[in-house]
This record gives sequence, C-alpha cells and structure tokens, in this order.
Amino acid sequence: MQILGVYDFYSAKTLKIPYPVGDSITLGDLIVFNNEENQEEIGKILFLRETELSSEDNKQLSVLRKVTAHDIQKHETNLARNKEAFHLCMEKIEKS
Repeated sequence: MQILGVYDFYSAKTLKIPYPVGDSITLGDLIVFNNEENQEEIGKILFLRETELSSEDNKQLSVLRKVTAHDIQKHETNLARNKEAFHLCMEKIEKS
C-alpha cells in the first residue's frame, strides 16, 4: 500500500490517503477523492510514499479517479457560485 499526500483545495490542508501500489497516479496529478462525509472533492498529489498504514492515516478516504475535463469544469463552476453566494450574503448583512 502507498500513502498519497493530497492537498485538499476545499479545506486547504494536506491529507494522507491510502492507495494501491502500482496504479497510475503520479506526483502532481489532480484526483477526485471521497472525503470524510463521502462527498467528492478535488485534490493534488503532493507526495507518494510506500508504507504500511498507521493509525493516523485517513483510512475512510478513498481515491476515485484522476480528474476529467468535466470534473474541472464542475469545480470552476462551484468556485464561481461560492463567490456569488458570499457577495450576496455580505450585501444582506450590510442591509440588516
């Protein structure tokens, strides 16, 4: 088993995710993975390390696939919607 160091763009932290040795993931790849709430997120591979799992590794996280063009488009759309929602909330706060 190898451990992937994945930068989670949503939570802005590095996660350790178990992954089978020999699969076609390389340093710098963007991947889609399931987070602790079983939701899909995009992350970037920061390091690969072949090792046994420790108790601190996130065994509940799993890599689903390398990102596709659709995944990137969906991520960019969600970022834009987040910004719009933030500005709308700020306007409502200012009015109250």
